[in-house]
Amino acid sequence: MGASAKLATTHALVAACDYWIAKGGRVTEMQPYGEVHKGHSSTSFHYDTDGVYGQAADLNVGTAGAPASERALMVACRRVFESLGLSVLYDYTGNGVAVARAHRDHGHIDVGSYSNFGDGPVKHGRGSTAVVDTQVALHQPPAMRDNLLGDTTAGDLAAVRDASVFGGEKFDAGLERAQRAVGVATGGDWDAKSRAAHDATVAALQRVWHDAGLYKGRVDSVWGPGTDAAYDSLLSRFKL
Repeated sequence: MGASAKLATTHALVAACDYWIAKGGRVTEMQPYGEVHKGHSSTSFHYDTDGVYGQAADLNVGTAGAPASERALMVACRRVFESLGLSVLYDYTGNGVAVARAHRDHGHIDVGSYSNFGDGPVKHGRGSTAVVDTQVALHQPPAMRDNLLGDTTAGDLAAVRDASVFGGEKFDAGLERAQRAVGVATGGDWDAKSRAAHDATVAALQRVWHDAGLYKGRVDSVWGPGTDAAYDSLLSRFKL
Protein backbone atom coordinates (compact mmCIF):
# COMPACT_ATOMS: atom_id res chain seq x y z
CA MET A 1 0.00 0.00 0.00
CA GLY A 2 2.97 2.30 0.55
CA ALA A 3 3.38 5.39 -1.61
CA SER A 4 6.78 4.18 -2.87
CA ALA A 5 8.46 0.83 -3.36
CA LYS A 6 9.55 -0.90 -0.18
CA LEU A 7 13.33 -0.65 0.14
CA ALA A 8 14.24 -1.13 3.81
CA THR A 9 13.50 -4.14 5.99
CA THR A 10 11.09 -4.28 8.90
CA HIS A 11 14.08 -5.28 11.02
CA ALA A 12 15.79 -1.96 10.15
CA LEU A 13 12.65 -0.01 11.06
CA VAL A 14 12.30 -1.77 14.41
CA ALA A 15 15.99 -1.18 15.17
CA ALA A 16 15.49 2.53 14.50
CA CYS A 17 12.38 2.71 16.68
CA ASP A 18 14.09 0.93 19.56
CA TYR A 19 17.08 3.26 19.30
CA TRP A 20 14.80 6.33 19.25
CA ILE A 21 13.06 5.12 22.41
CA ALA A 22 16.39 4.36 24.09
CA LYS A 23 17.46 7.97 23.41
CA GLY A 24 14.35 9.31 25.14
CA GLY A 25 11.87 9.61 22.27
CA ARG A 26 8.34 8.29 21.70
CA VAL A 27 7.20 6.06 18.83
CA THR A 28 3.57 6.39 17.74
CA GLU A 29 1.33 5.39 14.83
CA MET A 30 2.97 1.99 14.44
CA GLN A 31 1.98 -1.44 15.64
CA PRO A 32 2.83 -2.77 18.19
CA TYR A 33 4.29 0.46 19.63
CA GLY A 34 0.92 2.18 19.47
CA GLU A 35 -2.41 2.43 17.71
CA VAL A 36 -2.52 3.62 14.11
CA HIS A 37 -5.19 6.28 13.70
CA LYS A 38 -7.11 7.39 10.64
CA GLY A 39 -6.01 10.51 8.85
CA HIS A 40 -2.86 9.37 7.09
CA SER A 41 -2.70 9.25 3.31
CA SER A 42 -4.52 6.23 1.89
CA THR A 43 -1.20 4.98 0.49
CA SER A 44 0.69 5.48 3.75
CA PHE A 45 2.97 2.76 5.06
CA HIS A 46 1.31 3.41 8.43
CA TYR A 47 -1.48 1.06 7.36
CA ASP A 48 0.86 -1.73 6.25
CA THR A 49 2.06 -4.53 8.50
CA ASP A 50 4.13 -7.68 8.27
CA GLY A 51 1.70 -9.35 10.66
CA VAL A 52 3.46 -8.07 13.77
CA TYR A 53 5.10 -4.74 13.01
CA GLY A 54 3.83 -1.75 11.10
CA GLN A 55 5.87 -0.33 8.24
CA ALA A 56 6.00 3.32 9.32
CA ALA A 57 6.39 5.23 12.58
CA ASP A 58 5.94 8.77 13.82
CA LEU A 59 8.61 10.10 16.16
CA ASN A 60 8.21 12.61 18.96
CA VAL A 61 9.97 13.74 22.09
CA GLY A 62 7.79 14.68 25.00
CA THR A 63 4.34 16.12 24.29
CA ALA A 64 3.05 16.76 20.78
CA GLY A 65 4.70 19.68 19.06
CA ALA A 66 8.23 20.54 18.05
CA PRO A 67 10.34 21.25 21.13
CA ALA A 68 14.01 21.94 20.67
CA SER A 69 14.80 18.53 22.14
CA GLU A 70 12.81 16.84 19.37
CA ARG A 71 14.65 18.68 16.60
CA ALA A 72 17.99 17.97 18.27
CA LEU A 73 17.25 14.26 18.42
CA MET A 74 15.98 14.17 14.81
CA VAL A 75 19.21 15.85 13.72
CA ALA A 76 21.31 13.44 15.77
CA CYS A 77 19.44 10.39 14.44
CA ARG A 78 19.34 11.34 10.76
CA ARG A 79 22.54 9.49 9.95
CA VAL A 80 21.33 6.47 11.91
CA PHE A 81 18.08 6.32 9.92
CA GLU A 82 19.89 6.77 6.61
CA SER A 83 22.43 4.06 7.45
CA LEU A 84 19.50 1.66 7.90
CA GLY A 85 18.10 2.59 4.49
CA LEU A 86 14.90 4.10 5.88
CA SER A 87 12.73 6.79 4.37
CA VAL A 88 12.85 9.91 6.55
CA LEU A 89 10.29 12.70 6.45
CA TYR A 90 11.14 15.77 8.50
CA ASP A 91 11.47 19.46 7.70
CA TYR A 92 15.16 19.78 8.53
CA THR A 93 15.69 22.76 6.22
CA GLY A 94 12.59 24.72 7.22
CA ASN A 95 11.44 25.02 3.60
CA GLY A 96 8.49 22.67 4.04
CA VAL A 97 8.29 21.43 0.46
CA ALA A 98 5.58 18.82 -0.22
CA VAL A 99 5.04 16.31 2.63
CA ALA A 100 7.81 17.91 4.71
CA ARG A 101 5.31 20.66 5.50
CA ALA A 102 3.29 18.15 7.52
CA HIS A 103 6.40 16.94 9.35
CA ARG A 104 7.53 20.02 11.19
CA ASP A 105 6.18 18.97 14.59
CA HIS A 106 7.20 15.30 14.41
CA GLY A 107 9.48 12.98 12.49
CA HIS A 108 8.44 10.05 10.33
CA ILE A 109 10.35 6.96 9.18
CA ASP A 110 9.20 4.12 6.98
CA VAL A 111 10.45 1.28 4.75
CA GLY A 112 9.92 3.19 1.50
CA SER A 113 12.43 4.50 -1.01
CA TYR A 114 12.04 8.30 -0.83
CA SER A 115 12.96 10.79 1.88
CA ASN A 116 12.11 14.46 2.25
CA PHE A 117 14.34 16.62 4.42
CA GLY A 118 12.43 19.80 3.65
CA ASP A 119 13.28 20.51 0.01
CA GLY A 120 11.28 17.80 -1.75
CA PRO A 121 11.49 14.06 -2.31
CA VAL A 122 14.87 12.41 -2.83
CA LYS A 123 15.45 8.74 -3.60
CA HIS A 124 17.78 7.05 -1.17
CA GLY A 125 19.86 3.90 -1.32
CA ARG A 126 19.69 0.62 0.50
CA GLY A 127 20.99 0.41 4.04
CA SER A 128 22.23 -2.44 6.16
CA THR A 129 21.61 -3.71 9.69
CA ALA A 130 25.03 -5.40 9.86
CA VAL A 131 26.44 -2.92 12.37
CA VAL A 132 23.43 -2.70 14.71
CA ASP A 133 23.21 -6.49 14.72
CA THR A 134 26.92 -6.58 15.56
CA GLN A 135 26.29 -4.12 18.39
CA VAL A 136 23.56 -6.40 19.76
CA ALA A 137 25.93 -9.38 19.58
CA LEU A 138 28.49 -7.31 21.52
CA HIS A 139 25.96 -6.74 24.32
CA GLN A 140 25.98 -2.97 23.88
CA PRO A 141 23.09 -1.20 25.65
CA PRO A 142 20.15 -0.07 23.47
CA ALA A 143 21.15 3.60 23.52
CA MET A 144 24.46 2.68 21.86
CA ARG A 145 22.97 0.56 19.05
CA ASP A 146 23.13 3.27 16.40
CA ASN A 147 24.19 1.15 13.38
CA LEU A 148 27.29 3.34 13.06
CA LEU A 149 30.68 1.66 13.33
CA GLY A 150 32.60 4.17 15.37
CA ASP A 151 35.50 3.77 17.77
CA THR A 152 33.41 2.20 20.55
CA THR A 153 32.08 -0.66 18.44
CA ALA A 154 35.44 -1.14 16.73
CA GLY A 155 37.11 -1.29 20.14
CA ASP A 156 34.64 -3.84 21.47
CA LEU A 157 35.21 -6.01 18.41
CA ALA A 158 38.97 -5.74 18.87
CA ALA A 159 38.58 -6.82 22.50
CA VAL A 160 36.72 -9.98 21.49
CA ARG A 161 39.23 -10.66 18.76
CA ASP A 162 42.17 -10.26 21.16
CA ALA A 163 40.58 -12.70 23.59
CA SER A 164 40.47 -15.20 20.73
CA VAL A 165 43.89 -14.56 19.25
CA PHE A 166 45.71 -14.54 22.60
CA GLY A 167 43.64 -17.28 24.22
CA GLY A 168 42.48 -15.11 27.09
CA GLU A 169 46.07 -14.38 28.15
CA LYS A 170 46.42 -10.84 26.80
CA PHE A 171 43.94 -7.98 26.45
CA ASP A 172 45.26 -4.94 24.62
CA ALA A 173 41.92 -3.16 25.08
CA GLY A 174 41.63 -4.26 28.72
CA LEU A 175 40.14 -7.29 30.43
CA GLU A 176 37.03 -5.45 31.62
CA ARG A 177 36.23 -4.25 28.10
CA ALA A 178 36.47 -7.80 26.81
CA GLN A 179 34.19 -9.00 29.59
CA ARG A 180 31.59 -6.32 28.84
CA ALA A 181 31.71 -7.19 25.13
CA VAL A 182 30.96 -10.86 25.78
CA GLY A 183 28.26 -10.04 28.31
CA VAL A 184 29.68 -11.09 31.68
CA ALA A 185 30.27 -9.13 34.86
CA THR A 186 33.54 -7.21 34.89
CA GLY A 187 36.31 -7.86 37.36
CA GLY A 188 38.12 -11.01 38.29
CA ASP A 189 39.86 -13.34 35.90
CA TRP A 190 39.10 -14.52 32.39
CA ASP A 191 37.56 -17.68 33.79
CA ALA A 192 35.44 -20.51 32.40
CA LYS A 193 32.33 -18.31 32.42
CA SER A 194 34.14 -15.62 30.43
CA ARG A 195 35.43 -18.18 27.93
CA ALA A 196 31.97 -19.68 27.44
CA ALA A 197 30.46 -16.21 26.96
CA HIS A 198 33.25 -15.38 24.51
CA ASP A 199 32.49 -18.46 22.44
CA ALA A 200 28.77 -17.60 22.39
CA THR A 201 29.58 -14.04 21.31
CA VAL A 202 31.83 -15.21 18.47
CA ALA A 203 29.04 -17.52 17.30
CA ALA A 204 26.57 -14.61 17.39
CA LEU A 205 28.96 -12.46 15.35
CA GLN A 206 29.42 -15.26 12.83
CA ARG A 207 25.65 -15.52 12.37
CA VAL A 208 25.31 -11.76 11.93
CA TRP A 209 28.15 -11.56 9.45
CA HIS A 210 26.89 -14.60 7.54
CA ASP A 211 23.48 -12.93 7.16
CA ALA A 212 25.24 -9.78 5.94
CA GLY A 213 27.19 -11.74 3.33
CA LEU A 214 30.52 -11.13 5.03
CA TYR A 215 31.18 -14.59 6.48
CA LYS A 216 31.20 -17.77 4.42
CA GLY A 217 32.13 -20.37 7.04
CA ARG A 218 30.07 -22.34 9.51
CA VAL A 219 29.03 -21.09 12.92
CA ASP A 220 31.59 -22.81 15.15
CA SER A 221 32.35 -20.22 17.88
CA VAL A 222 36.01 -20.16 16.74
CA TRP A 223 37.60 -16.90 15.61
CA GLY A 224 39.58 -18.38 12.74
CA PRO A 225 40.72 -17.01 9.37
CA GLY A 226 37.18 -16.86 7.97
CA THR A 227 35.90 -14.86 10.93
CA ASP A 228 38.94 -12.61 10.74
CA ALA A 229 38.25 -11.96 7.05
CA ALA A 230 34.64 -11.08 7.86
CA TYR A 231 35.85 -8.75 10.63
CA ASP A 232 38.16 -6.99 8.18
CA SER A 233 35.36 -6.71 5.62
CA LEU A 234 33.01 -5.18 8.18
CA LEU A 235 35.60 -2.56 9.16
CA SER A 236 36.46 -1.83 5.52
CA ARG A 237 32.83 -1.37 4.53
CA PHE A 238 31.33 0.39 7.56
CA LYS A 239 34.03 1.97 9.76
CA LEU A 240 33.42 5.69 10.10
